[in-house]
Amino acid sequence: MEAIKNSLVEGAILWLAQTILESLFISGKLAEWIRQVGLAEAIEKLRTEIERIETVVAAVKGRAAGNKPLARSLARLRELMYDADDLVDELDYFRLQQQVEGGSTACANNECSANNEPEGMDLDVAELSVVGTSDNPNILSTSKKRKNRCTYWDHFSEKRDDKGNISGAICRCCHALIKCGGNTGTNGLKKHLRNGKCLGTRPKGDRPPTATRKRIGTDEALTPHISQHGNLYHWNKTDSCKRIHQIILELQGLRGTVIELLKDSVAPSDQYQSNTSDTRLRTTSLVPQKVYGRDKKDRIIRALTVAESDVVAVLPIVGIAGVGKTALAQLVYNDPKVESQFDRIWVCISYNFDEVRLTRDMLDLFTQGTKEGSPKIQYKHEAISGLGKLQEILEAHMQCHSKRLLLVLDDVWHNLDDCRWRRLLLPLQSSREKEISVAQRIGTEETIKLGALREDDFWSLYKSFALRDDNYEGHPSLNKIGQEIYKKLKGNPLAAETAGKILRERLNIEPWTRILKNEDWKSLQLVGGIMAALKLSYDQLPYNLQQCFLYSTIFPNNYEFRDKDLVRTWISLGFVTCTNSSKKLEEMGHDYLTNLMNLGFFEQVERTKPTRHKTFYVICGIMHDFGRN
Repeated sequence: MEAIKNSLVEGAILWLAQTILESLFISGKLAEWIRQVGLAEAIEKLRTEIERIETVVAAVKGRAAGNKPLARSLARLRELMYDADDLVDELDYFRLQQQVEGGSTACANNECSANNEPEGMDLDVAELSVVGTSDNPNILSTSKKRKNRCTYWDHFSEKRDDKGNISGAICRCCHALIKCGGNTGTNGLKKHLRNGKCLGTRPKGDRPPTATRKRIGTDEALTPHISQHGNLYHWNKTDSCKRIHQIILELQGLRGTVIELLKDSVAPSDQYQSNTSDTRLRTTSLVPQKVYGRDKKDRIIRALTVAESDVVAVLPIVGIAGVGKTALAQLVYNDPKVESQFDRIWVCISYNFDEVRLTRDMLDLFTQGTKEGSPKIQYKHEAISGLGKLQEILEAHMQCHSKRLLLVLDDVWHNLDDCRWRRLLLPLQSSREKEISVAQRIGTEETIKLGALREDDFWSLYKSFALRDDNYEGHPSLNKIGQEIYKKLKGNPLAAETAGKILRERLNIEPWTRILKNEDWKSLQLVGGIMAALKLSYDQLPYNLQQCFLYSTIFPNNYEFRDKDLVRTWISLGFVTCTNSSKKLEEMGHDYLTNLMNLGFFEQVERTKPTRHKTFYVICGIMHDFGRN
């Protein structure tokens, strides 16, 4: 799971950078308040540094996999970005508090600059104004005698040794002794304050701050300088200046470290990406000897052969990774009826829809086996990089062929707009076809959606992989364990193949039982395995969609979500950002859900309730296991 963790860290940093920069947008209300209180110069330096961080992290592109120093630096950088995000959120809170209370910007004339080196200033931290309680007046107060000491210490009494040095801290609430020094032990104190036993001894108002909504899944708390007691907060400008400066310094240091580690990295980023995807099947020649439960092949062939000759028919085959989309397309591509009626081209698009590369690939396939005097001899395309010239050569090839063309675009990750379709398909049409309008020319048939195999088909497929015989009825104990395993594979053919390859190496009860218990088929280390395939799909998601998906997997398998409830939860957790000012957050959240559904992470289920018909959303089969893994 290291690769997934690394991609999450990179995505989190970029998402946080975008969030912070949007919050500090120069014409926004927060930016105006920052100028009024005299923080403009310091915040501008922070904003500039975050933009630089964004540029550097965008260049990482997965190279932290197997590079532990780089992975550690990125993890620390993520925590610093969370600190910066917390700081901006707190400044916005104080802006709103001042607006509600009608306070003035008394600090406006005291400009805070990040060049003032506040960490070297001999300043007493100004006391925070808090509302005390009669039984615990000292909690969350600061003291001028303790310069720069973390306020977690305010929950403890000092314990000193014979020499007068601090040797530990005694909790004021539960009286537990924590061993630490006077200037160390902050992490220990923080962990103790968040411990369930200690929390139970304190009233709610005396409990330490909890994690912010954006730091879900981490063990970090809000910065302790913000104190809350009786619902009152008080802003300390000097402390804010120091925090801004400290964050900038640490960001600069880590940015330099990441840059140096990237220079030392021998593998370029595009090599990493190709390594993660080259294990996928990219050929039309390796057709499975036997296919189970895919009767949609005949439907596709019928749709292709009866379509009008002057229409480009588009037949999308969709489904989650490993469900058999490529295998079904291979069956159609190699069918004798299709071969006799069509000239055929198979192109793998993968992550990057590049018209020049795709046109060159089509030319490479078109010119294979052409006869003397064909356009292959007259036109050489190998050294040509211009799309226009390549398409002229491709059009010349098309004029030499009388059959219709079947073009299979495999491994398509993104929706293609009409303009890009037009540009790609232009040289493949006859002169008469070019006179037809775009709407008439591109006729999209009903989407062919592949889901889980039927139980009997999947059981036969599973046995063919695990036992090398789909009619195996031998060892009853192996059959029983095998049935328990196959139920966990959720009808996914690639999952059956992944598990089967592991099982068939050890055809006895003990290893099969161990594999069932450990669920070995879920390992990301299995080259070409189901989890590696699902990770490729997951890696293509923007970070905010990754967050939405992973959060949803904390619910039980087959949990049925209502769209409004799920979207509102995502919004409350801060996962939904509104990049389009004309759209509401709820609309953006529904767009997120639609994208996740179109990409195979969720599916719609219809339920007829006693009073009305309802639509729910469920995480697709083995995708839930992947998210929980």
